[in-house]
Amino acid sequence: MKYWKHHSESDLIFDPRFRKATKMMKVLSAGFEELFPEEDMKNKLIDAEIYLGSLHGEIEPTFNYLKGLAESEVGRPFLFQNSLHHSTTGFLTQQYQLLGPAYSLCGIENAQVELLMFSLSQSLLNKKNQLLIYCDSFPIDLAELTEFESETKCEILYLAEDTLQNYQWIKQEDSSCVEVDSFEKFYQVINSRQSFTLTQNQAQMSFVAKNESC
Repeated sequence: MKYWKHHSESDLIFDPRFRKATKMMKVLSAGFEELFPEEDMKNKLIDAEIYLGSLHGEIEPTFNYLKGLAESEVGRPFLFQNSLHHSTTGFLTQQYQLLGPAYSLCGIENAQVELLMFSLSQSLLNKKNQLLIYCDSFPIDLAELTEFESETKCEILYLAEDTLQNYQWIKQEDSSCVEVDSFEKFYQVINSRQSFTLTQNQAQMSFVAKNESC
């Protein structure tokens, strides 16, 4: 199990491979290469299931495409291509030759919790390594008109196939379960072998550690 979080003060070194990539693509690529050595990436990620969640997807290139179209009446093809919601997962799978299934999800309230609930439901069925990605980047030009922050937020959580082997899923909430509301909290809870609960709208998933003292 591995976890990585982008910090706003981190500098992105120019890489010609990512000349036409979006900000989120560049940040996540930096996270991939920091989190996984080359051989580690090939062995662990090649067939992993990929889940990417965000509030609104690649809205920054969408805004820049529409702004340029309105100002110059010329559409920039690569901006339009990168504006699609699944373009981030497409870029990552092509760049790192990932062969597993990839899902792009839009989380309305808490993208991280929705992503965890969906991926853990799948993990109970598929028993596969999972790569969870949360990212959002909102244009500065739109920040004054909305409640969204313009800061780029990106996190990566890697779950090995055996990550949950010490847990048992239960249908009802256990009072000793810790409420998990983010990747970082989930990472901490799993590492400390605590029982945990995920809650989103009416849905709830609870996992009890088989041996909390281990």
